[in-house]
This record gives sequence, structure tokens and C-alpha cells, in this order.
Amino acid sequence: MKKIISGLVILVTIVMSCDKTDTIPERYTAIPGANTNIKFLNMSPGSPQVNFFANSTKASAIASASSGAEAGIIYNSAYPAPIGYATLPSGSIKIDAVVPAASTVMPGATIMSTTQPFDAAKFYTLVMLDTFTKATPLVVQDDPTVPDATKAYFRVANFLASAPVKVEISKTSAGYPYSKTFASLGSKTVLAYDSLGAGSGQIYKILLRNAATDARLDSIINFTPAMAKKYTFYVRGGVATTGTTRPLIGSYTNF
Repeated sequence: MKKIISGLVILVTIVMSCDKTDTIPERYTAIPGANTNIKFLNMSPGSPQVNFFANSTKASAIASASSGAEAGIIYNSAYPAPIGYATLPSGSIKIDAVVPAASTVMPGATIMSTTQPFDAAKFYTLVMLDTFTKATPLVVQDDPTVPDATKAYFRVANFLASAPVKVEISKTSAGYPYSKTFASLGSKTVLAYDSLGAGSGQIYKILLRNAATDARLDSIINFTPAMAKKYTFYVRGGVATTGTTRPLIGSYTNF
């Protein structure tokens, strides 16, 4: 059995939120040069918990629940989190999203399966999208390079399965102005990274709007990027849903 290492960080999965404090991990695990690196996201609205398997070996090492039952990654969460990647042997990898056997919904079921090439020494995000009865994968390569260490970098992702969105980013703090609008970001789309002024006192607001009606759907306020960090602002949810599975916007740190 091939060994899978949680590289860069040793952390449990947490629910991703709009506002969080970014910290640099204190402990590192040496990563073999032939390995690839993957962050797993569950963005399937209403899905049960899942664990991700790489070539039949469990890749998302979630601690068991206090009852002894196997735990998994819930909707709107990532592994590893809040920062880092799972590192595993590169090549053609079959990824399965499997519901824990103790789940009350579809116990033991494989609700998503895909085989993709993952290159050595590269970083990827694999996202489980759409409803869990027809979950589909989205794989995007993540660039860890930081051209200017005095700036932060961000990208915008639409993890909705079937609707475009409008995202507005504006600076709310003093100093030079910044404003950028992504008028109609298509579903299952992840844009390239762009730079953003960072450091003490640099504060931004991110608005999510309906691309057709311009109605405000959600927001992130008081976002303060750190220098040399790379972030993803992401839209998740279902187009015709309400509550916690309605279209919402959040953020996570890639590097």
C-alpha cells in the first residue's frame, strides 16, 4: 500500500468561513520530490460527509468521531485545512469520494469517482461539485509562486453547478483605491491569480451578486490579506436552494 502523507500541515478539517485568521504552520513534513499535492474540497450542497481515496488508499485522514464512528469531510469544508495540501505519489490517480459506513445517508456509497493525471511537484485543488446524487469533479492546478512578496494574490472561483455569478471586490480602507468586477463568472470556473495590495490597514469588501438581476446575495467584509499569501474567493451552493446551501461566498488560503 502506498503511503500518503499530509504535507505542509498536520491539521483536522474545519468548516471554511468568510473571516478567518491566517497562520503559518509550525510543523512540516518533508515531501518526496516525485509526489504530487492535492487539496480536497466538498462543495456539493446537501451532501453527506465523505472521505477521499486515491487509488483505493484513504487520502483524507479525518479523525474518528467520539463514538468511534468514522468521520468525513462535510459540505463547505476542505482537507487539509485551513491551509496545506495532501501529498501522495504522482501519476494517474483514481479519486473516489466515499460516504463513511456509519453515515445515515447512503452509507458506504461512492458518490463521485474520477481518474486524472497529477504531475510530480505540482499543486492541485480537487472540488466535488453539484448535488451529491450526481456529484462531479473539478480539478484545477494551483500556482504556489509569489512574484512580489509585498503583495497578496487572489483568484475567484464559481463552484455553482449551473449558473453564472457577479463578484465585486473593492478596497474600503484609506490609501490608493481598488475596485474590480467580475461581471459574469461562469459556473465551474476558476480564474487565474491576480495581485492585491496587502499588509496592515489594507481592508477589502467582496460582494456576491446575481449575474442576471444584480441582486446582492452575500458578502465578505473586512477582508485583510497578508503579504505573500495566495487566496481563493469561492462561490458555493445551489441555484434553487435556501438556507446554508443557497449561493454564498467564502474564502480559503492556498499558500
